[in-house]
This record gives sequence, structure tokens and C-alpha cells, in this order.
Amino acid sequence: MHTGKKAMTLLAIVTIAGGAICGSALAQTTVADAPRQSHLKLIARPFSVAYSLGEPVFVELQIVNLGPGPASVDLGPDGTANLRVTIREPGGRSEVVQLPSGGLRRSGKHMLGANTTYNQRLLLSEWHEFRDIGGYAASVALVPAFGAKEAAPPPAYLNVSIGPRNEPKLRAVAKEFADRAINGRDVADRDEAALALSYVADPVAIPEMA
Repeated sequence: MHTGKKAMTLLAIVTIAGGAICGSALAQTTVADAPRQSHLKLIARPFSVAYSLGEPVFVELQIVNLGPGPASVDLGPDGTANLRVTIREPGGRSEVVQLPSGGLRRSGKHMLGANTTYNQRLLLSEWHEFRDIGGYAASVALVPAFGAKEAAPPPAYLNVSIGPRNEPKLRAVAKEFADRAINGRDVADRDEAALALSYVADPVAIPEMA
């Protein structure tokens, strides 16, 4: 009878010890697999202090490598698909949008040297339609690829101001985009202008699209 109790006691000790070892190993594995802290910093600011209602909204995105060595950045196809944008409208409604990544598109991968900055212009109107006059609060976050070894950097925060419809400004903007779409300095510049022209949400842009 004492032998049975002793065996059960030994079994309990082995079970507890085994659980502790497994738990310790799991914790070590989890720590080892956790992504490293990012050395990247995101900065975003609107190109204009105030936009006219119906005008495409552009934002300058800066990615700064604060680390001691080079860092790889993947913005996704077309340099936009891995960016998640959150917009809070003047009325308080929030929207989170990430652009689709399917199809044949140009790569958004870049290598940044230590203490260097990558600059890119974003057409924020691709993520959100600015239909109301007032102030919008926005954030731009870089979504890391699956299995990434480095954590995503903190999002960049910015404010966008949309003013009343300004017809002369909209006409000038639409003409500028139309001219650049034809006579831009390179293919990328012409493509950006054509895309921006398609986001002029006002009838004054129709003649320029003909």
C-alpha cells in the first residue's frame, strides 16, 4: 500500500516537473520568435495646409532608419499595399483602409542605409474620399509582412484640413494634372498625375479628362 502511494507521488512530481520544463521551453521559444524592435520611424504630413473640397489630397511619407545598419522596407505592391490608413472624419466616423495587393504591380521594397530617409508621396484620396468640409485626423501604419523578424514601426499621425469648394483652384489643379499626365518628366510622374486627375471630385475636371 505504501509502495502504491510512493509511485503515485513520484508520478505527480514527474508530471509537474515536465509541465514546468515544457512551459519554460515554450516561453523561451516565444521570446526567441518575437520580432525585434523596429529602428524605423514614420513621418507623414500633408502637402497643403488646406485643400479645397473635391481636390485630391497628397501626403508626404518619410521613413527614417534610425538604426546603426541598413534596413529593408517593404511598402507592398505599388508602394502602397502594405500601408494601413485610419481616417477620422469631422463628424467622428472612423475608417480603416488597406489597398488591395493583387495583380502585376511594381515592387515597393527599398533598402535604407543607416541614418537615411526614404521619401514618398501618397495620394491619400486612394484610401479615403474627403467629402465633407472640416478637419480630418489620420494615421499611416506600415503592416509588416507575415513572419517578419522586425516589429512594425509606430504609425505616423497627421491632420488634414478640407475647406470650401474653390473653383479657380480646382480648375488650376485639374489642368496641372492633365498637363503632367501628358508631358511629365517620366513614366512615374505621368502615371501619378493621371491618377490624381481621376480623383478630382468636381465637374471642372471633366474637360481635362477628354
